[in-house]
Parts: sequence; structure tokens; C-alpha cells
Amino acid sequence: MEETLLVIEDDSAIQHVLQLMLEAEGFRVKLARNGKSALELLTSLKPALILLDLGLPDIGGEVVVAELERRNLRPNVPLLILTASYADPEDRQAIAARTGAESCVTKPFAADFLLAEINRLLGRGNGKASAQRPVPMGEG
Repeated sequence: MEETLLVIEDDSAIQHVLQLMLEAEGFRVKLARNGKSALELLTSLKPALILLDLGLPDIGGEVVVAELERRNLRPNVPLLILTASYADPEDRQAIAARTGAESCVTKPFAADFLLAEINRLLGRGNGKASAQRPVPMGEG
């Protein structure tokens, strides 16, 4: 059975890249462009993992995290933060700690690095990747 991942990302180009990349790896992908639609999806969806952009246009990613906790989805569902705001490794660790996320990956991201993180969080494969190398996201 395919594992379902929820991608909460407002940038359509990044959403598209993530969907193609994750589906090619055998995942089912559900997309939400903002926090409200993600929370609505989560009333019926039980994803194996959530990829969350913190900079959403309606409600912030940290509000989404708080709602996940209120609904008792955390820590049962691993959370991977996607952000352009925290490029330094120490900053990524700080945001992961502040939100309770299992991982934080900066945009632009390296596809192999992101997939290794996802697989590690899901307990698949060895979850090893080399240093994070950027993947161009294109214009969107």
C-alpha cells in the first residue's frame, strides 16, 4: 500500500516539483496551498508524513503545528519543515526544536537529500544522503 504524504506549500512551482518527485518514489501525494485547506484535509486524511512550509499566506505554519498537536496527530505523524528562512544548520535545528518537527530542510533543496530525510522519518532504507545541494525550483 502506498504511503500518503501531505505537502502544505503555497508556491505552485515547488508543489509541482515535490509532487512529481514524491510520486516517482511511489508515494501518494495530497496537496494543500494554505494552512486552512491543510487542516480541512486532515479531518479525513491520515498521512504518513507532513511536509510543511512555515510561510503560508493565511495562517502560519506554527499555527498549523499547534492544531496538529491539538488534534493528537503529533507526534504520531512525522513533520518535516520546508523553509527558505533558515539556511544555517543551527537555525534549522532551532526551528525544528521550536516546532517539534523531526526535520527541517531549506529551499532550494536537493532532491536526494529531501528524499533521504523522508525515508529516514518513515523508517525506510538507510536515510543517508550527502550534503544538501540545491535543486532549482523555476519560476512560479
